[in-house]
Amino acid sequence: MGRIFVSIVYPFLKKDQSGLAYNLSLALDRPADDPFIRKIIRKIFFNYTEYMADFFMLPQLPPHKARRFFSHRDSIKIIHDHGIGIQGSFIFGTDQDDRSVFSDVLRFIEKAHMEAALFSVLTPYPGTRIHQTLMKANRVLHTDWEKYDMNHVVFRPKNMTPKQLQDGLNWAYKRLYGYGSILKRLFPFKKRSLFYGVQNYGFRQGWKKSLDALQ
Repeated sequence: MGRIFVSIVYPFLKKDQSGLAYNLSLALDRPADDPFIRKIIRKIFFNYTEYMADFFMLPQLPPHKARRFFSHRDSIKIIHDHGIGIQGSFIFGTDQDDRSVFSDVLRFIEKAHMEAALFSVLTPYPGTRIHQTLMKANRVLHTDWEKYDMNHVVFRPKNMTPKQLQDGLNWAYKRLYGYGSILKRLFPFKKRSLFYGVQNYGFRQGWKKSLDALQ
């Protein structure tokens, strides 16, 4: 799975006594039940019960290593137990991904009761190592920079067609922000569920606009 990067922000831009709102990023190289990580959690969240964390999972988990999902689910549960909501960010289209990745990720998100998530497709921006690698392999489809927005597929994936990757991204968003998935992820309902319910509705509307732009 690689490293998990966590960005903690206050919902509603909650401020401390100095009048400042904080945004903290850290890498979880160890599971959340590690004593060092638990100490960090206690120090950061000692007086607060509502937060949101971004999990960036890079690279995507290969299917034959799906058992590792369980350790991440355990870490997410510990973070949830501290009253922290989680917003995941997933990138589709790595060389480890095949067509099963979309349903695998959706299943993981729902079983872990992740409050929200954002999806994107791998995008080979100029000047990056991935761009150089894909150019050498003749896998970059075009240089229409307006479509280098992480929503359009602009390269040839290894284990699926560009259309399959694009359709998979659209399917994942449609499934994630369907009302059934929203209710499943936010249940059982807690005090912070109202915030995440509104957030999910906003993401649902944003996804619809993005889908219209893709068509």
